[in-house]
Amino acid sequence: MKPYFAQVRRTVARTFDFGGRASRAEFLTYLVLSQLPVLVLGVATMWLADRALAGAIALGAVVLTSVPLFALCVRRCHDVARSGWWSAPFLVLVGRTLTLDLIDLATGWPVRAAIEMVLSYVDWLLIVPAVASFVAMAAWPGRRDGVVAASTPVVSGEPEV
Repeated sequence: MKPYFAQVRRTVARTFDFGGRASRAEFLTYLVLSQLPVLVLGVATMWLADRALAGAIALGAVVLTSVPLFALCVRRCHDVARSGWWSAPFLVLVGRTLTLDLIDLATGWPVRAAIEMVLSYVDWLLIVPAVASFVAMAAWPGRRDGVVAASTPVVSGEPEV
């Protein structure tokens, strides 16, 4: 079990490192193990605190465990020789959910429900690419040749900048 926690430690240490690569094992391990503190805090605060405090603690835990996810997804895309932008649909969905949770905590359910009613017309445009992006990051094997996707392709005849 110790190698799993070492991978999570490495992911957290590289929270703001968008370069390099992340293996499929590192990606999946972080996704699973990062939810343990969220689960423990959620269950504990559900019994010990009022709804507002429990919601604030749970949202704080989710935000703290989601911050390393952004760089991890970009590095995972690099491992499969894709640009980090391929993770954008999944990361936008995570950001949308966190923003709606914050709005719910700050203003209450009626405001969140009104925003979600408007977003429901475009959510289906986001869900399909987000799920596809997540499945690709979780399923594609990494490249062994060390090739990392270029951020901008070079068109012949144009000078490199």
